[in-house]
Amino acid sequence: MMPKYTKNRRITAKDRHRQTLLAYLANWDNHFPNKEGMAKICGLKKAGLYRNFSPSELNEILSDGLELRKKHSAVPRAEIYASMKAVANEGNVQAQKEFLDRTEGKVLEKHQVGMDESTLNTILATLPPEQAKKTRQALLAISAQKKKS
Repeated sequence: MMPKYTKNRRITAKDRHRQTLLAYLANWDNHFPNKEGMAKICGLKKAGLYRNFSPSELNEILSDGLELRKKHSAVPRAEIYASMKAVANEGNVQAQKEFLDRTEGKVLEKHQVGMDESTLNTILATLPPEQAKKTRQALLAISAQKKKS
């Protein structure tokens, strides 16, 4: 959170560097910098950056900058989605899939729930013979009901 300033308080170099970094990071067109790039943005050497900020403060600035960038990315994302949609509407299946994956979420792969005969036999072999027979009959009845509906 940015500190509030009064008329009597001057902005510190640390606060000025933080504001500079956040302004840079919030801009969608700028590349996301590493620590060396952050120092350059502030007009400092890497050692100077570490004199002003601890590693945890730098990570906090990067995190805050990423949040600002996300907030400011609505228009560029809308433009990208519009162009993807235009290509998808032309019949490009890859574009259709990508557009839907990004806007609706990826479809999970279909998984078949059940087991094969050998797995069933292995499980039933651990049961007493009479219980195994009853369990097999119950499973076959359930399977038959599912096939009917």
